[in-house]
Amino acid sequence: MVTKERVGIVISNKQDKTVTVAVQRRVAHTKYSKVGDRVRILETRPISKTKRWIFKSLISHSAKNNSGAKTMLCIRILGSPRKVAKAGDVIIGVVKSATPNMGVKRSDVVRAVVVRTKNVIQRTDGISVRFDDNAAVIINKEDNPRGTRVFGPIARELREKGFTKIISLAPEVV
Repeated sequence: MVTKERVGIVISNKQDKTVTVAVQRRVAHTKYSKVGDRVRILETRPISKTKRWIFKSLISHSAKNNSGAKTMLCIRILGSPRKVAKAGDVIIGVVKSATPNMGVKRSDVVRAVVVRTKNVIQRTDGISVRFDDNAAVIINKEDNPRGTRVFGPIARELREKGFTKIISLAPEVV
């Protein structure tokens, strides 16, 4: 069976474990997402009477530092064949929207580290952590942040991956 793949924008997440994605018509799938996120969905066998599309990957992340980028599109996860990034993963992304007169411009290809994810982070001590949004901090080749401030809480997994400079700039580590 040839599967179809479509890209759409999440327009509603008010239902339990289901979001509405605007492609050409309303399509529901079974993953949590934030309203406004761009996601990639795949057609599969019928899951129920009205559901036959599943979540494949999240396309855009919001940048959470003062480097100038507002949102970016994830192109690739470095060092992994996975399609979805976890907290602490280094990604290659394209800046989709940026603040004027800053260091990062629209359509720049940048390296970033994921600091928050909507997906549940399961820790070895039994605690599970989930954030309200997906966020990344733009970094340079030496894994130091390009901005001088980091906004919002970040995951503790960054300390284990060696991003101590980002940890020191963050207002809260969860």
